[in-house]
Amino acid sequence: MKKQLSICIVSFNVSNYLEKSILSIKKNINEIDYEIIVVDNNSNDDSVMIIRNKFPEVIIIENKKNIGYAPAMNMAIKNSQGEFVLILSPDTLIIENAIQRMFYYMKNNPEVGIVGPKTFNGEGEIVTTCHSDNLWIFVLGEFFLIASVVKNSKMLKVIISNVFRIHTGVTNNYAMTRDVNVLDGGCYMFSRRLIDEVGLLDPTIAIGPDDYDICKRAKLKGFRIVYLSEAEIIHYVGS
Repeated sequence: MKKQLSICIVSFNVSNYLEKSILSIKKNINEIDYEIIVVDNNSNDDSVMIIRNKFPEVIIIENKKNIGYAPAMNMAIKNSQGEFVLILSPDTLIIENAIQRMFYYMKNNPEVGIVGPKTFNGEGEIVTTCHSDNLWIFVLGEFFLIASVVKNSKMLKVIISNVFRIHTGVTNNYAMTRDVNVLDGGCYMFSRRLIDEVGLLDPTIAIGPDDYDICKRAKLKGFRIVYLSEAEIIHYVGS
């Protein structure tokens, strides 16, 4: 039987986060007909046991070794049945009706290929999720801690916004729903039609900028990519 939504998660040694993430999905998803698929990349904690004992309805695929993020996520997507697919990091919490808002936004806007939420970290600060389409700006900004400095300075945000007219990620307006070039891979929803026309994640990107790649391919095919400020999640980034 087909589902309205498939929620796909790749797990590796994050059993405590994973359990809380699944509980937040079940608590807040309400009327949508959905499935959860977890691909475990050979965790040596109790992730698999927790899912089997506490969430028997969750589909779990166990890998005998850690094959990397993108290849594992592709396994989940290939085994999914949903009209839409939500890619979700295991260290995330769904806030209220975030999934419904993304789901119905895509249902009502068929030209949208990918939609992503407003994301907070564990301290309640907004996380950079609308990235510059120049990957080097993101990489160098994070490596040299420029991003964290700019986030805490209104003056620097204004200066950088005026110098770099393209989105830098850090200087984006997260209060407004709008079209963007790149969404963060921690949580985003896409249509089955996008998979058919664009394909799966690039399996050669075992870990890294798979989100940049899929967003670029979506744009080249004419799909809109939308940041939806009304949908909110928590992401314990880096866990």
